Amino acid sequence: NNGKDRATVEKTFQELIKLVQSMSAEEQRVKREGLTEEQAAIFDLLVKQDLTSQERKKVKQVSVELLARLKEDALSGQHWSEKSSTAASVKNLINMYLYQHLPDPYSEKDIDVKSKVLFNHFESSYFGGGASVYV
Repeated sequence: NNGKDRATVEKTFQELIKLVQSMSAEEQRVKREGLTEEQAAIFDLLVKQDLTSQERKKVKQVSVELLARLKEDALSGQHWSEKSSTAASVKNLINMYLYQHLPDPYSEKDIDVKSKVLFNHFESSYFGGGASVYV
């Protein structure tokens, strides 16, 4: 039995090594950050250079929470970006959320720019009704 158990463990370990090696550098980075691919996309659009580890952690938290908030409500309607009132609501929610939650190194100008970039991302990646490039 010992020989079979050892063989099974070694085989499993070799398969795990192959899996890790097959992951792209980006996939490994996303895993290291503790984010999903979808959350990492938001984080990458929000993060800026020279943040402390605490500030970076806060930006990560903002990314996760903002995405969840938008997905549960504003982005769930069919063709949400084609309806001007819904699109305006999403723009406003993004902007207000960033103003309220991003750490101090983000200036008003930074937040305005990040809000526009995020809205464009959501507009091109989330189609409504739960459909997105991530599903």
